[in-house]
Amino acid sequence: MQLDEKAFQKRLLFELNQVRREAPTFRPRNDLTEWIGYIMGTGPYEGGIFVFRIKIPRTYPFTPPIVEALTPIFHPNISESGKVCLDVFQKKWLTSMSLVDVINSLRLIFDIELANPDNYFNFRAATTLKRSKQEFIKIAQEWTKKFATWEKARELGIK
Repeated sequence: MQLDEKAFQKRLLFELNQVRREAPTFRPRNDLTEWIGYIMGTGPYEGGIFVFRIKIPRTYPFTPPIVEALTPIFHPNISESGKVCLDVFQKKWLTSMSLVDVINSLRLIFDIELANPDNYFNFRAATTLKRSKQEFIKIAQEWTKKFATWEKARELGIK
């Protein structure tokens, strides 16, 4: 199922205006079907700048966007290749959701109390979190210092 081309473009323009108001660190990359932006880390990710890419399939809003972390993040729900595994991008997706909802869901990733080590994409992060929260926090902070810098964000296209 998909919207006709005119309705699809109208939806994307609506999304553009909404994101500009509510999530201004995200911008379209080449056209309105690919976005890049950053989120400032919190908790064990404090001080990090985390870059994400959002690709909007032609079947949007009936299927969720594809979300990828371009900055390596030590997290049970983010694979080492950057694939993000959140229920909202899978089973709990609703056609009424918007890109702002997607970005707000990404912000919640940094709350490790909400991390789901039982539905993991990163086995090492999931087992570390289950075994020792302190060890998990230590590794997450190390990765943040190593990978989530402004310099690296600029290399990924953040201005």
